[in-house]
Amino acid sequence: MPVTIGKQVIPTPEHDKVDALEGANNTVGAFLEWLNSRYTLCVWGEEFDEETGDYDGGTLYPAYPKTEDLIAEFYDINLDAYYKEKDAILNAVRLQYAAARETNNVD
Repeated sequence: MPVTIGKQVIPTPEHDKVDALEGANNTVGAFLEWLNSRYTLCVWGEEFDEETGDYDGGTLYPAYPKTEDLIAEFYDINLDAYYKEKDAILNAVRLQYAAARETNNVD
């Protein structure tokens, strides 16, 4: 649902996705924090051997993804767009406050 500040309407599709989760993302986040505190997440990687022209058998590498990034990926939330929406809202509030201050001498 778009946010209206003064006469400015700011679309917030990524915030709407988060709102629709109704806190489920907090539960997932708590689980991921718990998981990361007890276990090391790993990714499988293969390295290319220049001499043989083959890939090695593969190796597990530790992975340290941010909880926020994992939740965003899981719920298909574009974090860049989310923070742009947030910045647009904050900038609109700042502009409205500055205008009100100018006209009403609000401190």
